[in-house]
Amino acid sequence: MKPYLFFGLLLLACDLFAQNPDLQRILDTLPPHEKSNFTIGLSYGSQVMAAGRDFGVEQFGIYPSFGYRHFRGLYAQINGSIFGDDKTMNYQSTYLGLGFSRTLGQRWRYDLSLSRTLFHPIDEGLLANAFGLCLDYSASIFNFGLSATGMMGEETALRMNAFGSAWIGLGKGNFALSPSFSALFGTENIVFYQLPLQQFRRATGINWVDRPPRDRRPGRKDPQSSTANPFGLMNLNLSLPLYFSSGNWSVNVSPNLALPIPVQGEVFKSQDATIYVGVGMSKTF
Repeated sequence: MKPYLFFGLLLLACDLFAQNPDLQRILDTLPPHEKSNFTIGLSYGSQVMAAGRDFGVEQFGIYPSFGYRHFRGLYAQINGSIFGDDKTMNYQSTYLGLGFSRTLGQRWRYDLSLSRTLFHPIDEGLLANAFGLCLDYSASIFNFGLSATGMMGEETALRMNAFGSAWIGLGKGNFALSPSFSALFGTENIVFYQLPLQQFRRATGINWVDRPPRDRRPGRKDPQSSTANPFGLMNLNLSLPLYFSSGNWSVNVSPNLALPIPVQGEVFKSQDATIYVGVGMSKTF
């Protein structure tokens, strides 16, 4: 894979992070002599979701982005999130990320990352900070990996993601398909690393902090028990992105299928399977 195309994938996948947060790590086969570069990007998602959930709010997302990657593995990125519908558009949040990624031998790669999300307005954000670790393995056209991310803010949260993908070049041109699958595990509140708290209020009529208390132990019914934050499999995501590159430009169109799975004890009843589309473009300097 060409270096500029790979880093373009990292930014084009902004709108898909909530469903498969490791999509940007597809087949990282960059040579050690790669040059440092800057990338600007813009992507669109037909439905804004996190872990397969949108709390019944129909809206699209627009995601401008800017990134820098040093050839030794250090990278930084700034992403914006704009949510809208047929009546209004609102600037929702700013994502600031810093990370380091290196290969281990010929096939393994690790990635360490720190991030901070600034919500607008700030009181709509529950989880502002995150620390992530990802390890993936590449063999031929295939890539498999596992990541874990700890999140902090007004509450704490844990997200884990197992993923697999392939990179299939089409003919002798600059087109490629990259089918991918991911299984996303997490605590119930990880959705609020991407979504504002107001979406939960609109769906349930209550504030997140006022949700009914639940006991952490199965079978125990104690009205005085503290609010639980159940952990489990929350979403399966299938995607089939089509990529095109020309010079230092890259474009992708990605149909996706999100299959949300309710976590035992979850307050909000999970929605049905959702098909959504992501479109993006980027240029690398």
